[in-house]
Amino acid sequence: TDLAGSTALYERVGDARAFRLVIDHFAILRRAIEEGRGAVIKTIGDAVMACFPDAQTAVGAALRIQRDILDLDAKGLVDPVHLVKVGVHSGACFAVTQNQRLDYFGSTVNVAARAQHEARGGEIVLTQEAYGDGQELLAGHMARIERFSVELKGIAGPVELIRILPM
Repeated sequence: TDLAGSTALYERVGDARAFRLVIDHFAILRRAIEEGRGAVIKTIGDAVMACFPDAQTAVGAALRIQRDILDLDAKGLVDPVHLVKVGVHSGACFAVTQNQRLDYFGSTVNVAARAQHEARGGEIVLTQEAYGDGQELLAGHMARIERFSVELKGIAGPVELIRILPM
């Protein structure tokens, strides 16, 4: 995940108010991820990297994140509907312990990050792999789905992605 427009937010409202919002959003994301059988691996600025046992649980957590972020008390600073960008990809990766912390590396991680980068605030962007495994969950949600093809930085050839738009 990542926050949409966070650099501008810090500039507009000041570091302390923006950071408080980031901390509050982390609590919502952590709860949605852990209740979705996932684990927060790390934060990078206001971005969150999480892992899940499979794509279906990751898609479920992504939907929960976008639903639960609406409860964020943004104090009028931002519109929570368009705050969080989520990317989901599924596949094998390397799990390693570095500096006494678990971390993940490899193409799967890179594609997931690139998918998130293609999302706009309030959206979830899935790769074909994640969509295939999570399609049943999406059928039960009122969501608009947009398919698109894009060149992802560092990835050979176009990649088919699915954008889940807020209703």
